[in-house]
Amino acid sequence: MKSLIGLYLSTVIIAVSGVVHGWLTNRWSEPAQLDVAGAELVAMPEKVGDWKLLGSHEVSPGVVNLLQCAGYIHRTYENEQTGERVNIAVFLGPPGPIAVHTPEVCYPSQDFEPIGSRDRVTIGDSENSDQARDQFWRSTFRSNSLDAETLRVFYGWSDGGPWRADESPRITHAAKTHLYKLQLTANLPQDQERSDVGERFLAAFLPVVNQHLTVNASR
Repeated sequence: MKSLIGLYLSTVIIAVSGVVHGWLTNRWSEPAQLDVAGAELVAMPEKVGDWKLLGSHEVSPGVVNLLQCAGYIHRTYENEQTGERVNIAVFLGPPGPIAVHTPEVCYPSQDFEPIGSRDRVTIGDSENSDQARDQFWRSTFRSNSLDAETLRVFYGWSDGGPWRADESPRITHAAKTHLYKLQLTANLPQDQERSDVGERFLAAFLPVVNQHLTVNASR
C-alpha cells in the first residue's frame, strides 16, 4: 500500500511540475499572439528624440533559441547633440526563459565584476504618475582586462504594462502569456561613473517603445 501511495504522489508531483513548466515556457499559449506581439515590437521607429539609430544587430541563433524569442530589437543609438552612445535590447518570449538571464549572471562569465550593489531607478517625471511608472534595476560592471572598461546596465521586465524591477520575475510573471525584457548598456569613461546617459536615453526611448508593447492577460 505504501508503495502505491508513493507512486501516486510521485505521479502527481511530476504532473504538477509539468503544468508549471508548461506555463513558464508558454507551451499552451496561442503562437499567433506572440507572432503579433513580435511584429509590433520590431515595427517601432528608429529615431527617438535626439537619439539616432547607428545600427541594428542580429542576436545569435543560440541566444534566440535559449530565450525562445518571438521577436526582439537590438540597436545602438547615438545622441546627435553629445555623441554619447548606448546599446539597447528588448526581447519578447515566454516568461520562464526571458526572466532568468540577468546581467549579474551573464557579465561575470565575460570577465566583468560588479561594482557595488544593484539599485532601482524610476524613469520619468516624478510629478506625473503616468510617466513615472517605469522602474529598472541599475548595475555597474568593470572589466578585469587591461582597459578596465566600465559598463552601466539597466534592465527590467514588462508584461505589456509598466516596466518593473522585479526581485523574482519568473514567479511574478509565471501566469502571463508572454514577457518583455529590456536591457540597456552604456560604456562609461573612468572619470564619468556618475553619468546619467542611461537615464536620459530611457526617458526618450520608453514613451516610444511602450506604444509597441502588447498587453497580455493571465492564463
